[in-house]
Amino acid sequence: MTFTFDPALPSPKDRLRFRLDDIDAADVLIQDETYLALVNMNGGNETMALRDAAQSLLQHFSQEPETAALGDGVSFNWGQRVASLTALIAQCNVIVGGVGASGTVSLFLAAEVEG
Repeated sequence: MTFTFDPALPSPKDRLRFRLDDIDAADVLIQDETYLALVNMNGGNETMALRDAAQSLLQHFSQEPETAALGDGVSFNWGQRVASLTALIAQCNVIVGGVGASGTVSLFLAAEVEG
């Protein structure tokens, strides 16, 4: 798996990774090449690429058990991740309806939806 991330967010791939919290090299969710392909498939529209990536992750995490025990009394709730991705997809769908030509992903999607 190819993974790179620049916290200065200079590229579409970095902005998509940031929005999906896919910034840990030890736990890569989506490969660099896939992010780049999604941006290209969507004509450079990052919001649509973000929506497609989130839909893919939603499909993946929806197949996981609701909660998983990690040991030492620690558990992980996959349902929270599913809910978060579902909300992100809905925000993207609202933005795509009125997105400008650049389609650049805003770091504050919720503010754009509300405003």
